[in-house]
Amino acid sequence: MTYVRAVLAAVIVLLGAVLAPQPAQASVGSDRFLAGKVYRGEFGAPSLLVIGKTYYAFATNTDGDNVPAMTSTDMRTWRARKAWPLSAGYSTWSGYNDSFPHPARWALYHQSKFSSTPRTGLWAPSVAKVGSHFVMAYAVPVPGRAGRHCISIATSRHALGAYVDHTTKPIVCSSDPMGSIDPQVLVTPANIPYLIWKNAGVPGSVPTKVWSRRLNASGTAFATPNRQHFLLQTKSAWEGNVIEAPAMQYYRGHWYLFYSGNRYVTSQYAVGYARCSGPMGPCHRPSARPLLASGGGVAGPGAASAIVDLAGQLRLGYSAWDAGHVGYPTSSACQQTSYGCNQRRLHIATLGVTRTGNLYVAARG
Repeated sequence: MTYVRAVLAAVIVLLGAVLAPQPAQASVGSDRFLAGKVYRGEFGAPSLLVIGKTYYAFATNTDGDNVPAMTSTDMRTWRARKAWPLSAGYSTWSGYNDSFPHPARWALYHQSKFSSTPRTGLWAPSVAKVGSHFVMAYAVPVPGRAGRHCISIATSRHALGAYVDHTTKPIVCSSDPMGSIDPQVLVTPANIPYLIWKNAGVPGSVPTKVWSRRLNASGTAFATPNRQHFLLQTKSAWEGNVIEAPAMQYYRGHWYLFYSGNRYVTSQYAVGYARCSGPMGPCHRPSARPLLASGGGVAGPGAASAIVDLAGQLRLGYSAWDAGHVGYPTSSACQQTSYGCNQRRLHIATLGVTRTGNLYVAARG
C-alpha cells in the first residue's frame, strides 16, 4: 500500500508539472520589445492601470524583460517603456527597459542562453496604486518542486518602476503541489487594498480555488488580524480542469470577478465572470457560459484585467491568439514575417451592463 501511495503521489506531481502554466517567451519571430517604440507583439496576462490621462499595461516576461511595461493615451497605440539610462547601472545595453530588473532573491533562478545573468520565470504581474506608491504582486517559481509558484510583492515610487522586492519569503504560497499564482492587487473605492489570487489545486483532483485577503495600508503585507476568504472554484463545463487569472473590478454599484478557464494554449480558453457582494465575497456565476470566447478574429482570449476608462466605460484587457494560429510555433519560417506569428497579443474589449447588472461584450477590441 505504501508503494502504491508513493507512485500515486509521484504521478500527481508529474501531472501538475506538465499542466502548470509556464513562463511566456517571445515566440519565434516575435516583435522585439524595443524601448519607446510602438509595440504589437507578445503580451501575455496583461494588467491594466490608469493614472491621470495615461494608461499603463504590464505583462508576463517576454523578450528578456521580467515585466514588460507599456503606456498609451487611447488604449489603441501602445509604446514600450523607455530605456534605463546607462548611468542607472541596470544594463550595458542602451535599449534595456525592464520595469522590474531584480525580482525576489528567494525565487528559483536559471541560467538563460539569452543572458549572462541568471533569470527567473516571473509570471502574471498585477500593479495598483496604493497610497502614494505603486505595488506589484507577481508569481515566481520556487526551489524544491518543478513548476511550483509562490507570490511576492514589490513596490515603486513610479508606475513604470523600477520595482523593488525587499521580501525574504512569499506573501502567500498554497500547500497545493503547484502552489499559488495569478495575483491581483485590488484597491477599493474606499482605498482599502486586497490581494486576490488562485491556489493551483491538482487538475482533475483538487479544484482550483480563488481567494482574497485584505492587505495593510501600504499594500506590502496582509493586514492583521484577518483571514483569507474563498471566492470561486472550478465549476462550469467550459472551464475544464482549471480557472485562473482572477481580476475584480467595482463598476456602477456592482463587484465583478473576471477569471479565465480551460488551457491557454487552446481555442477553448475563455473569460468568464462572477458577481460578488464585495472583495471578500460571496460570489456567484450569473451564467454557465463564458463572457468572452474565441471568435471575431481571435482565439483563446483570457488572462483579463478590467479598468474603468477616462470616459467612464468598463474595459477588459486580455491576451489572445490570432484565429487559426494557436500555440507557440517552433518553425523558423516565423522569423521571416513582419510581426512574428502565433503571439498572444493585447486586446481591449468594451463591456456593457444590462438593467439587472449582468455584463455583455459590446466590442471585442
